[in-house]
Amino acid sequence: MKGGPVPFRLLPLRAAAAAALMLAAAGLKPAAGGDDLGLALEIEHASLLLFEPLHAFVRIENRTGDGFIAGDQDSGLAFTIRPVVERMPDGDVPLRESRPRLEDVALIGGRAETMHFDLTRWYDLARTGKYAVWFEVVWRSKVYRSNKIVFDVVRGIELQRMTRTVPGYSDLQWTYTLRYWARPHNGRSAEFLFLSVDDPAKGLNYGVFQLGRLVRVSTPGMTIDPYGIVSVAHQVAPDCFARSTLSASGAGVYFVDQTYHLPDGAPYPSMEQKEAGGKILVNPAPAEEEFFLKRWWRNRFGRSRNEPKGVMQ
Repeated sequence: MKGGPVPFRLLPLRAAAAAALMLAAAGLKPAAGGDDLGLALEIEHASLLLFEPLHAFVRIENRTGDGFIAGDQDSGLAFTIRPVVERMPDGDVPLRESRPRLEDVALIGGRAETMHFDLTRWYDLARTGKYAVWFEVVWRSKVYRSNKIVFDVVRGIELQRMTRTVPGYSDLQWTYTLRYWARPHNGRSAEFLFLSVDDPAKGLNYGVFQLGRLVRVSTPGMTIDPYGIVSVAHQVAPDCFARSTLSASGAGVYFVDQTYHLPDGAPYPSMEQKEAGGKILVNPAPAEEEFFLKRWWRNRFGRSRNEPKGVMQ
């Protein structure tokens, strides 16, 4: 990380209060409404399982005729962007030492760009509870702030837990936990199944995987073989079951595949086949994070030239 102080990590104050003190010390002032820049923030989910990524999308509208380069708060550029997260009510959220550096982005006059951030790479959200997030842009001695969004970090409701030795590492034991939680889906609330993998001895999490919608008529089941192949079966609709496969090794846990089946185990018909039959009973959702992210983006904003400029890993 390039030089310069990291204000919110060093001050044991509420994030908003710390921001105000930093701005006063730097001679900066908050921007009034109707100024040259507009910021709008959206997040993927209003509730997250513990250690699940927090995807945020901030739209920056350049209402001037000037173009400029926006970058990290430590980049030395005149236009900088930073996310701010506070935990409610205490407000002290540690900023990660190893947080990523923002990629520079060009903002053309009269245009808007949308940037995507995984905020769990910036802030340590390792405690359950209620949080607030917003973005700030510093430009021409003014601070422009986005809308503030409140979200929850939850453990979810546990369904099954297994502890297994990591293949090839007799001293490593990881715990695999199936949990579920409800989220908005197609305008209504739906329950989703998650797999969380932890090393309790080291206090580390190796991933939270959303495995798709859950219908709790049949109880989900999980098996783990001696080679670290994790198989999870669960019901996603009245006539559809999903089988998810992941691989665990000393290098981590990785999603491998997800297939859909009828109750008798036969492959589930494709969407084209279901449509040809005149009735769609289910819209299976693959578990890959990228698919969920792209589908959420297109449902929320539509297909446009202002898709996110680059994932901030």
